[in-house]
Amino acid sequence: MRRVCKWSSGILFAAASLIAIGAVFTFPALAAAACPACFGLERLSPNLIVEWSMTADVRNQLNADVRTANDNVRRFFGSFEQQSVVVACVSAGCYRRLGGRGAKAVTYSTPVGAVVRVSPAGLNTTILTHEFAHVHTHRIIGFWALLSGTVPAWLA
Repeated sequence: MRRVCKWSSGILFAAASLIAIGAVFTFPALAAAACPACFGLERLSPNLIVEWSMTADVRNQLNADVRTANDNVRRFFGSFEQQSVVVACVSAGCYRRLGGRGAKAVTYSTPVGAVVRVSPAGLNTTILTHEFAHVHTHRIIGFWALLSGTVPAWLA
């Protein structure tokens, strides 16, 4: 019995490791939220990660845009507790490393929170408000309903 338990634990650990490695390659923005330095990024605050080469002026503007976008979503939906992490790039190279292929921003919702990957072209209040509305909608819908397609993709 003890041998079976050890063997089963080893298989579970190996499977979990393979899933984690696969997720890093499939969704690098999620990995960047966990390890910003691994992707040439730095954490400005608990919810904001930026490319290390981002200038102070752009960082300040991005902070203001994030606050305004949060306020916009809060005014529309009522309560809005932003628990998403914004991962923002100022260069095309950074955005490609994080899996970007043309969208100005993308929201990834997980059971533990959301990550918003923002391209250089998406560093503004309008795009951030749009993505934060997705974050809030995903939270209302719920992760499993979102994955199962219970709600149409155009609404989520």
